[in-house]
Amino acid sequence: MVNVIVSEKEYVLLTRRSSWKESVNNYKIEKGLEDKFMDDEEFVDVENLILNSDNLSKFVHDFAIHGNTRVLGLQERTGNGYFSALNVLSGKGLVVNEGHRSLSPKARAFLFEYGRRLYES
Repeated sequence: MVNVIVSEKEYVLLTRRSSWKESVNNYKIEKGLEDKFMDDEEFVDVENLILNSDNLSKFVHDFAIHGNTRVLGLQERTGNGYFSALNVLSGKGLVVNEGHRSLSPKARAFLFEYGRRLYES
């Protein structure tokens, strides 16, 4: 099992991505959140889903850090687990396909909240 989805250094780099900041801020406004990135109940559900599966943890980590460019490498490393992870994450609204696959604003908000709780506490 993966203990940490993103390291502190990776979290800092994610929070500097302007497109991510914009989509997370839009998500916060949509959900009516002020001092956090994601509702507690939703956060726990997503965290449990991702941390209870090595494939999901690897998928989210690689997708967050490397984006679309490394997905084929991930597919080769995980085999059928890639498609299973993709289906689960797509079904939960964490991966979207808008011309290309990417993490949804919900997934980005989760990673920001995950990092905030882990590294800014």
